Amino acid sequence: MSESDPVSPASAASSAGSSSSAPTSKAGKGHTATVLWSPAGRGMTRVVAVVIVLWVAAVTIPMNNHFLYGAASGASAMMLVFVALLLAKRRGYDTFFVRELEKREDERDRAASRRACALVGVVGLFGNLVAATVGAFGGPMMPAVAIVIWIQVICLFGGNIYFNRTM
Repeated sequence: MSESDPVSPASAASSAGSSSSAPTSKAGKGHTATVLWSPAGRGMTRVVAVVIVLWVAAVTIPMNNHFLYGAASGASAMMLVFVALLLAKRRGYDTFFVRELEKREDERDRAASRRACALVGVVGLFGNLVAATVGAFGGPMMPAVAIVIWIQVICLFGGNIYFNRTM
């Protein structure tokens, strides 16, 4: 039989099993079992593990712990965001979030992040001046600081989205 002739699986198995003098190669077996995960796959695995651990802890700990329920709910929402980004990647959308998920950002992404962080710094500076003024005149500091922090978070995400769209 020549090399170009087709070999049926049954004849190949019988010929391989009958020749006991041929050494078996284990080098080829390792390549099929080893699967390299992409950064997105590793990130999704970590998020799923954290969600499972938080929900198990929130359900099994007998005390009234609203923090664990909030953390588990937030982690579940993050898992849904990861799923949405992975689906966007599979459909061919190359957005800032997909590039960030895969850790392959370019100079535009770094410049947009730098500008968004600068915006957060300016908002934080003026917001903290307002909060300090409120505290100096005897007003409640906690709501003022909480409002400033939430405005900074919104500016970080909104600024990142805006600067990525305009650059």
